[in-house]
Amino acid sequence: MFTWMRSFAPGFAVAATIMGSSLVQAAGVEGVWRSQDGEGLVEIAPCGAAAELRCGKLVWMKKPLDDEGQPQRDVKNSDPALQRRPVCGIEILIGLKPDGNGGYNAGKIYDPEEGRTYTGAMKLEGEALKVTGSFETFIKPISDTETWTRMSEPFERCAGTYKK
Repeated sequence: MFTWMRSFAPGFAVAATIMGSSLVQAAGVEGVWRSQDGEGLVEIAPCGAAAELRCGKLVWMKKPLDDEGQPQRDVKNSDPALQRRPVCGIEILIGLKPDGNGGYNAGKIYDPEEGRTYTGAMKLEGEALKVTGSFETFIKPISDTETWTRMSEPFERCAGTYKK
């Protein structure tokens, strides 16, 4: 589903299309975004009562159903209690904090395809959102950045996802 950490978390990517520059600047990072591979859409909004933080929920998936026609489940999650929850609708961007330079960092990115959580950051650059995930290894930190674009056409949300 997602692709930004291809060699470490195959498939981590989420979805978007380009919108007019004035609308992008007015909305900031908030809104619905599509990844490079178009496999999913993430809606970014303030994190509940923590208005300065940004979170993002998966609101659409290209392949929302498994081989049996059931919703894709978070089966690789390390918490057995969460393994039955549908992937579509889960929060994958968690608690990103403003960095004072127009970006957000010190948050987390969850990859349901790997069941792993990475350190996350994002920054709006023109009409693109640069989303970076990283993790520490014994040798050095490893990170990768994916470019998301703002969604501009209508889409049908996954059943059970939140609405602002």
